[in-house]
Amino acid sequence: MMPLPMHERPPTNNHRHYVRPALGLPAVVRLQGQELGALVTDISLKGALLKLDTPLPQPCALNTALHLDLLSDPERILLLSLNAEVRHASSHWLGVSWPTIDLDNLTTLRQLLIANVADDQQIDRELSELFSTAQQAPTE
Repeated sequence: MMPLPMHERPPTNNHRHYVRPALGLPAVVRLQGQELGALVTDISLKGALLKLDTPLPQPCALNTALHLDLLSDPERILLLSLNAEVRHASSHWLGVSWPTIDLDNLTTLRQLLIANVADDQQIDRELSELFSTAQQAPTE
């Protein structure tokens, strides 16, 4: 089997804290005045890895704001609508995270994760840890 060209390979990161099941769901990314089609290759309670349908039209800096709509497949019904930030970017790949998430999106994300992970208790443990960390964060 031939290795994938560089733009077809996701960035590697083995330091992830949250379970990130493989997904393969379509998404729409609104970034820097552009609307880009994408595929959500994996997702967690805090972020996702997106494979863009086309290369980024311009370089993208760390923490650049974007909006992510995650869609069902094949119906393309809106599942999640999140404000997010760029964590890393290359030609065809975006790593994103959401600093905050509303309860409706969090509930849907939890259901999506449980449906794609064999261990639903792991998701609940991560969710409890996420809430615990948020409560310990200093307020300004």
